Amino acid sequence: MGLVFRKKYKSRLRGRIIRSSKNIVALANPRHSLRLMREINIGMIGGGTVGSGVFHAFQTNGALMQSRLGVQIIFRKIAVKAFDEPRPYEIPKVLMTLDWQNVVNDPHIQIVIELVGGTGVAKSMILSALGKGKTVVTANKALLSAHG
Repeated sequence: MGLVFRKKYKSRLRGRIIRSSKNIVALANPRHSLRLMREINIGMIGGGTVGSGVFHAFQTNGALMQSRLGVQIIFRKIAVKAFDEPRPYEIPKVLMTLDWQNVVNDPHIQIVIELVGGTGVAKSMILSALGKGKTVVTANKALLSAHG
């Protein structure tokens, strides 16, 4: 099937991205054969100095990561303390929410990045995300050393 797909559609797909209903994307690159690309939906809890920096790094280097990993990283929601909080890097208001549970409970989000810090509320956030079957990324050393 793969060979037939390539032969039949390669000329029409060259340089285009095709999205399907199952988040699979076919990318035709002139230098490579047709390959499948997945979309990964990310939610982030914490949009202050570190969170806005992480978002900025993904925005700046997203195309490079996409080409190397074969995965398109999409930010769906970012939980923040306040919309008008000063940040080193701008986060679009359409992505922001004041309730971290909106991030954890969103069925489209596959990975939750925790950037809140501390051992109290961060533990609840992480356990809630894990309970929903989400992958969690954190660098919260205090939480990990206190609760493993």
